[in-house]
Order: sequence, then structure tokens, then C-alpha cells
Amino acid sequence: MVIDNILKCASELTGSYGITGYKPNQVDIMALTTAKCLLINNDIEMFTNFMFIKEGLRFVNLSSNNIIQKSIFTPWGSSGKSKLQRADRDVIRRYYYTLSRPKPLYYCIKTHWYVNTVTYPTIDHALNWCKNFEITPTIWFNYHITNYTK
Repeated sequence: MVIDNILKCASELTGSYGITGYKPNQVDIMALTTAKCLLINNDIEMFTNFMFIKEGLRFVNLSSNNIIQKSIFTPWGSSGKSKLQRADRDVIRRYYYTLSRPKPLYYCIKTHWYVNTVTYPTIDHALNWCKNFEITPTIWFNYHITNYTK
């Protein structure tokens, strides 16, 4: 994988192992997870911009009751259309399921995902929520599949 080679070269050239005090494998894992989180958060931000496109007062990509339509992929969906890895989509979905306060921007009732346009009526409000609830490496590790048992 290209990013692995980039991270390996960067860590050797800059001496990141010595600066952080972590063992080399921990630095690599943290660097990869940080890159994953950046990708995830960018994907969520693009999705949020897409969901808040308006035509007059109406949201174009939402049904009248703010359900995300089945034809629109979500970054956390199981179909894989968002091009995020399965583990990353699962982390987002698990994280969003646990959010309850303040009212989340995206929430699920049964099998339908909704966008909370009452609490977050504008794109600025929605992007502010996304910034406050970004996926960080700590969150990613807390919600990753290896931490769950069946």
C-alpha cells in the first residue's frame, strides 16, 4: 500500500520514533489511524454538504420527513459505495448509534437514517456539529471491531 511506504519513509527521515517515544509499530498504527480518521471526516463533511443542498426552502436530497433516501449512499453504509473500508464504516455507524446528547445530526430509527434539520437547519450548523463530533484515533480504536465480542 502506498501510504504504508510514505509513512515508513517519513518516520525514518524525520526521526518520529525518537520524538514520540513510542515503539515503531505503535507510531505506524497511530499514523495510519490518523490518516484514516482524516479520510473519514472528509467523507462525512462532503456527505453533509451534499445532504444540505437546498432548492428554495426544500432539501433536495432528503425526503419530506428528513429520511436519507435509500438511493443515496451514506459514508457508514454497508454497501461500500463510499469507498471507505468496511471497518471504517462500522466505526462510524457504531459511533453514531451511541450519540444522544446533544441531539445528533444523523440518527437511526429502525432501518432508516435521518438528518436532524430541526436542530441543525443550515449547513453551518451541520458542519459545526461534524467538527465537534469528528472521528479521532481514540474514537476509532474505541469503536473498532476488535473491541467488540459477540
